[in-house]
Amino acid sequence: MKNPRTVRRPSGRTQPRSGSLLARRELWAVLLSLISVVTLITLIFSGQGLIGEGWARTLRQMFGPIGAFLVALGWLAGSVMLIAWDYCEPHLQPRVRSTIGWLLAYLVLLGFIHTAAGPDAEALARAGRGGGYLGWGISSLVTPRFGRAAGLVLMAIVFILALMIATGTGWSEARSLFARLFGYLASGVCALRTKARQLFFPPEAPVAEPPYRIPAQRPAPEPLTSPPPL
Repeated sequence: MKNPRTVRRPSGRTQPRSGSLLARRELWAVLLSLISVVTLITLIFSGQGLIGEGWARTLRQMFGPIGAFLVALGWLAGSVMLIAWDYCEPHLQPRVRSTIGWLLAYLVLLGFIHTAAGPDAEALARAGRGGGYLGWGISSLVTPRFGRAAGLVLMAIVFILALMIATGTGWSEARSLFARLFGYLASGVCALRTKARQLFFPPEAPVAEPPYRIPAQRPAPEPLTSPPPL
């Protein structure tokens, strides 16, 4: 006896269409680009209304002026990548190590800026200066234990290491990069010192010697003639 043919019923789940995904991605790209452009305008120009000023003040209190500007630029870069996704996708290789490196570099940069901005960290964060509340939190973890000067040096070292992790740079590449960087800095310092020396201590102008004049020739004396005989 043959088994009756079983008819498969279509499931309620439908596979997403590529067209709908593309339209959704473009929609998010347009929204993100609008938000980033409006954010940049409110951060750069003052007098953008009650909502614009409140949005800019909130971002500055959270990340500081420089950190808020970097956040807006990151949103703008993300929107451009979403718009040009077909071109950017083959070149993108997201890695957890790179993401952690960039995030660590951003946090340490905010802490460095907030520590270098001044000693009153809480007042700076409330005023939306320095690195904001996020930079204040990073600074409060380092400064009480190491001091302000040593904390700045330590955060600078951690920032460089975070950039190496984010970019996948090895020690040999970093050593050659720093050697070239120090070479450029040394040549720049020498050029600036030479220009400053020429500006503040100009060389003495050589004294022009008077032109040599040929002495005028005196007429030759007339020869003496003997008197005529008497």
